[in-house]
Amino acid sequence: MRSPESDKWKEASRAEIRAHVRNHTWDLVYRPPGVRVIGHKWVFALKRDEHGNIIRYKACLVALGCFQTYGVDYTSTYSPVASLNTVRIFLAVRCQHGYVVKQYDVETAFLNGDLEEEVYMVPPEGINVRDGIVCRLRRSLYGLKQAAAVWHKTIRSVFIALGFKKCKSDPCLFVRVGQNGHVYIVLYVDDLLIGCGAEEEASSIAEALGARFQLKSLGDARFILGMELHYNTQKGELFVGQAQYISRMIARFGQADAHPVRNPNVIGQDLRASDEHPKLDAKKPYRELVGTLLYVANATRPDICVAVGILSQHLEDPREMHWKEAVRVLRYLKGTLSTGVKYCRGTQLRLLAFSDANWGSDLSTFRSTSGVLLQLCGGPIVFKAKKQATVALSSAEAEYMALAVTVQEVFWVRQLLKEMAIGIGCATDIFIDNKAAISMASNSGYTPRAPHIDLRVHFVRDHIENGAIKVQHVRSAQQLADYITKPLPTPQFVLLVTASGVVRCNGHEVQVEGEC
Repeated sequence: MRSPESDKWKEASRAEIRAHVRNHTWDLVYRPPGVRVIGHKWVFALKRDEHGNIIRYKACLVALGCFQTYGVDYTSTYSPVASLNTVRIFLAVRCQHGYVVKQYDVETAFLNGDLEEEVYMVPPEGINVRDGIVCRLRRSLYGLKQAAAVWHKTIRSVFIALGFKKCKSDPCLFVRVGQNGHVYIVLYVDDLLIGCGAEEEASSIAEALGARFQLKSLGDARFILGMELHYNTQKGELFVGQAQYISRMIARFGQADAHPVRNPNVIGQDLRASDEHPKLDAKKPYRELVGTLLYVANATRPDICVAVGILSQHLEDPREMHWKEAVRVLRYLKGTLSTGVKYCRGTQLRLLAFSDANWGSDLSTFRSTSGVLLQLCGGPIVFKAKKQATVALSSAEAEYMALAVTVQEVFWVRQLLKEMAIGIGCATDIFIDNKAAISMASNSGYTPRAPHIDLRVHFVRDHIENGAIKVQHVRSAQQLADYITKPLPTPQFVLLVTASGVVRCNGHEVQVEGEC
């Protein structure tokens, strides 16, 4: 290693080998005849805190699972992770009930799972062995096809033994309801969030888990999955942002000195590629840039959903104009670095939904875009824009199909809250700005204007009739999902973004968009 920090990386590598020896990751055996022996590699990474400071040099020995053979040394590979929607719902519930949220990291997590298949690996450097000796893996080493699945199965069994139940709506959310109140665990690979009413309860669970795994306590949840959490306990507010992640992203793509803009979108711009538009230089990392923007958009920044959604449609054949628009989004993020999602404690937990559509928004296919935004505790928990599968013949039809998508999301959230033992007794209000679509949804009989609509869409009517949802009209100027489906003028854009619960935060003091 020629790095100035080579000593730290070497010590991290030695610590990794010691962990494997301690966990008895492999047995040293003579190579059986006819078996495939896979290789390995080292992966190095820096672990940072919520301020971007380096807290750990991590070296990971990774098996080259790409050389495994299905049916020979692996079968099942599926392993779920908690959805970002679930994480936001968990944080909103924490804000409403004032729960303690503790964060833990399971060190060398995958090594806790026992392999069922026979897998052989070349011994890593630093282990002195004779010729013909290989490692027969006993544990689910990182990089193996089945490693994540084995780990999830292992930790899930431990949670169940501690009295937790796996949620059907999200298999990475575990719930335990007892005399001491509700306890929730959110699992994202090897990261744990434990939410409950008292620190003693969280410590008790951590102690039980520590008896089985090597658990590292990170204290109160402050930095998870690239998201920073800021609490204002007195006001009952929780702010979730990505300032550090975005700052590093801006520097990575060379925009540290760029001038900010107030709107990520340009109204009326046609980004369809043609021979007249010069192709993008292959050296420019367009895919990488759009990929990082996608994570930000899906995590805490619904205000860039429209721009990123358009850019994502040109990954195969990007042009210079697409790169310029991607850079524009970075410039917008630079000017709104401290913007994120805010949740506020209220008198009751109320779920609100906004449904919108941009009719014929795709000029190539003339298909419309459905927009969905769900609010809990005053902040967005679910937000998505999705191109519709078929061409809508009218704006009412497009809005009606968007409503069906919204109802699906509403019932997923209601089911998840039910599994969390949190009741939403009243009907969920869904706000839509098209009266014709409301009429189509409310009319349970034959609809002359839309006999051709897929029957699956009409399930909306069933839920209206049984009282689970109420479709309400809202003025277009107050339709919060509007900025998720189409570019808007800056004043209207800022107004709707702020009203949806996406605001700026100066440290722990929450401020509305545009004041700082």
